[in-house]
Amino acid sequence: MIGMHVLTLAVHLLLSRASAAVVDLNIQQPLADKNHNQVTLYSQALKKLRDSVGARLMIASPVGKPCYTKPDAANPDLCDEVEALKTNDSWISRQAGGYFYGNWASCQSTGETCALPVDSSSHDVIPANSTCYKGSVPDYVVAVDSTEHIKAVFTFARDTQTPLVIKNTGHDWKGRSGGQDSLAIWTHHLRTPKVPIRLEKDFTPHGCSAKEYNDTVFHFGPGETWAGAYEFAENNNLAVLGGTCGTVGIAGWLSGGGHSPLTPVYGMGVDNVREVEIVTPQGDTMVVNECRNSDLFFAVRGGGGGTFGVVTKITYKSVPKFSVQTFRAAFNATDRGLTRNDVRQFFDILTSSALKWSTRGWGGYIKTDGSGIELINPRSTPLDAQSDLAPFSTWLQEKGFKIEFQAEDSWYSYFVKHLQPTSTHVGAWSAAVASRLVLPQLFDNNHRNNLIDILLDLQETGLHIWIMLVTPSTFPHTTTSSLHPSWKSAIWSIRINDRWDQFYEAGKPDLNRKHFEHVHKAMNNLREITPDAGVSINEADIWETNYEAAFWGEKNHLKLVAIKRQVDPENLLSNHMAVGWDDNADRYRCYPKKEI
Repeated sequence: MIGMHVLTLAVHLLLSRASAAVVDLNIQQPLADKNHNQVTLYSQALKKLRDSVGARLMIASPVGKPCYTKPDAANPDLCDEVEALKTNDSWISRQAGGYFYGNWASCQSTGETCALPVDSSSHDVIPANSTCYKGSVPDYVVAVDSTEHIKAVFTFARDTQTPLVIKNTGHDWKGRSGGQDSLAIWTHHLRTPKVPIRLEKDFTPHGCSAKEYNDTVFHFGPGETWAGAYEFAENNNLAVLGGTCGTVGIAGWLSGGGHSPLTPVYGMGVDNVREVEIVTPQGDTMVVNECRNSDLFFAVRGGGGGTFGVVTKITYKSVPKFSVQTFRAAFNATDRGLTRNDVRQFFDILTSSALKWSTRGWGGYIKTDGSGIELINPRSTPLDAQSDLAPFSTWLQEKGFKIEFQAEDSWYSYFVKHLQPTSTHVGAWSAAVASRLVLPQLFDNNHRNNLIDILLDLQETGLHIWIMLVTPSTFPHTTTSSLHPSWKSAIWSIRINDRWDQFYEAGKPDLNRKHFEHVHKAMNNLREITPDAGVSINEADIWETNYEAAFWGEKNHLKLVAIKRQVDPENLLSNHMAVGWDDNADRYRCYPKKEI
């Protein structure tokens, strides 16, 4: 395989004020220690790609590059601008080399990074003569805005054996949108205004009967964000089920299932997709739905992103605008006034209430790390909300925590007031994550104490713990997807994560690995008591045990493998733990190495 590092010698790179710059071809530049015929072939393929996509072919640089003196001189003025925006996830998502979790822009197995300190000034702490390493930022990106651009990239990758990744907004917990020596298909520009959101009434998927399908839908580009989708829906007196982070791209969220505090009533993201347009690695543009190309429709709804093709359009069901009852509490399980027995009482009330809340349509997040509790119900009344949550809210008040019941006229109103402000300045931190679904039987009298013990043990690990009420507990399932079957019956999804500042672990791969070890080990007890449960693919441990069974279930995985072989026989698209991936491939060399 001809490595992507050849490109850095085969072209002259004009770096601009952004983290992506147009490639200026200079294929006559001599290439040391490379076979001339290979270089000529590669350069010709690169020129052909540039001719096809124009200035959309760019080099991606780590966002911290202006603050480092090597390999190029630092740019203090530009560094000041980056400093002001380095934790703003909206800005990060607009950078070709931007990643929401900073460790995935680094090479974690070697410690090579170009990270910026999260809470300190780069000018104060980055040593003189320090080097910005490219890490796992792709060498090149193509900011595609048409199906023809995507097909041109596939041709280039096939001709040169260049590893491909698909990057949207860069929010991935698992590093699937980056990779050394790779080329990224950047879909973030397939959104408003280039691809405006469209509303269509009485929509019938291609090849289906109007008697069975007659929805009001939105047509989204894959790079559209939930903030944009919610605003558009509100302006049309409608609503749409989506995620809580407004800058997350819709396509990546959906590919792993897509969950929300509204999921208990309105289903998973994959339950609301009516049709998808996708470009396969073989260069076919296909419309897929329940009636046409149904196998591929099955795969793109939960089979994982960056695997079966590049999604170019999503047709998504709307719902009538609704009000929500909400509950918020400023809880922190590490509060100095709480004893271990107090925390046990907290988990006791939660586990004893879980089944009732699931049947009543409550969704949301119970976070024990001090970032608060948020519960939401789109079908409750103010009186019912207080009745449903009475034991829980009473206990919190008795322990001195502030609580708030509130009614909002719409989901959009709640999102703008409470969710959007908290998700705009949290980028640049590094993270290791794991998740697990919790099934109903663990809440009965024979198993509940065991679950409480495990939750207490998790709490004492010092990790961030989120008990997420995001399963489709009251939603009537009428469609099939490739998600793990246990999503349909699960009551909770528990997510744990560690967080750190990658800047201070530069050159220390052992420290980096220990974060992943910590999370992996902490989840083992919950794995042990949930052998038949799945995980949230987008929030999965990168060392997940028997990941095929945990992500999809064995039956679904076998079907996905067959579909993958059909639409991508050359395996042009691949990523970590994706269907059909090769875990020994060199492209994954920057992932932390498991030693436990």
